[in-house]
Parts: sequence; C-alpha cells; structure tokens
Amino acid sequence: MRIGSDEVPVEITFNGTWYERFAGYSQAESGYKYLALQLRTRNVGVKETFVFSPLSIWEVWVDKGYLYQAKFHPFSGETIRPEEVKSDVIAFEILESTTPLEVRYYDTCLGSTESCSPTFVLTLHGITIPAREELTIESSSSYFCAFHKETVNLLNVTNSGLILVTIATVYYADQIVNANPTQIQPGETVSIPITIPSNIQAGFAQQYEIRVVTTSGNTFTSDCYYEGS
Repeated sequence: MRIGSDEVPVEITFNGTWYERFAGYSQAESGYKYLALQLRTRNVGVKETFVFSPLSIWEVWVDKGYLYQAKFHPFSGETIRPEEVKSDVIAFEILESTTPLEVRYYDTCLGSTESCSPTFVLTLHGITIPAREELTIESSSSYFCAFHKETVNLLNVTNSGLILVTIATVYYADQIVNANPTQIQPGETVSIPITIPSNIQAGFAQQYEIRVVTTSGNTFTSDCYYEGS
C-alpha cells in the first residue's frame, strides 16, 4: 500500500519479473539486458489520483554493487480512478553479467538517492528470474510477409532474445504447416519450410495469420499474404 497524490491510498502488487532483450520497441545495448517487473495497482480511495509522483525515482541494485535507474517508468503521467485496476511494466537496462538484488522506489528525491530514504524496497535476493522467449517472424520472399502458391515457402524466424528457443509447431490459417521441432540459439535466424495445405485459398490481398508455438507454450503471430504462383 502507498499514498498517491492528495493522500489517496493505492494498493500495489508486483505480479512477476523477467529478463528480456526488448522492452517495448527498445532493444538493450550489446552486453546488456532488461530487467522487467510487472506492477498491478488498484485505487482503494474515494477519488482519482496519480499512481506515482512526477519526482519519483526507481533504481535497481545489482550484485556487483552498481545502481541503475529505470529506463521505462510505470504509469507515467497516468491517473487511476476509485476501484480502477491498472497494470504496467517498469524496466531497467543492466549488464548481462549482473544479478539484481533490490529494487528501490523513492517517491520524491532531488539529486542523488544517497541522501534520500526509499519509500519502499522490493527484495529480489534468492529469486530465480527467468528470461522471456523473444522471436521475430517473417517470410523470406519479400519485404512484407507473403507466401506463394506452388512454390517452396520459407518462414524466417529470428531468436532476438537471451535464451535458446525450440519451436514446436507452425500454423497458417489455423492449420499445421510445420511440426518439426526446431531449435534457435540467441541471435540466430533459421528458415523453416512451410507446406501450405491445398484448401487454403490464394489470391490478391488474401491474408492469414501465421502462428509459431514454442515448446514452452509461448505463441508468436504475424499476418502473411498468400498469393498465386
């Protein structure tokens, strides 16, 4: 529990944490990774309030003794109404070789945080933080995703994340077009052959969803055209 603007009480819950290479549309620099934390807030007061102060500071302390301030702040400039529930993510860009130990929040702090006391501290000691699977999918035939009738079609899948990913199944228009398990190392791109069923109709501006499912149960999708030969 914390107090929003105008002394309105706000309930805060941390729902999960993970590592990733991309936070939104931003990619971590080489040698770095994003530590992401998901927050859930609920206004338990009687009037609308800002979730966090505009002067607030978030920082993470890692095992090498370094302090990193947040790259992306949650609920920036947002208000929350009575009984309303909102979720958002805060992200820190940290060295890949480091392990986060504490996340500290300062409601108002001018200058260095060394002279301020944190409003609250989230302890990460002993917590195993997973890395999120991250894949980019596109066809190999054009600048946009497109397959062609009566030709050999390939789906290029890039592992843009931090961990090994195994693709279990690929679907196109809700039909299986590849079921051979394929492993992809971080930074690697593989070309997966796609066998398109004969009952899927090709044509001008004909578009279907391509869906890649990993052995971990994660799903990545894109829309791909299916054109005549």
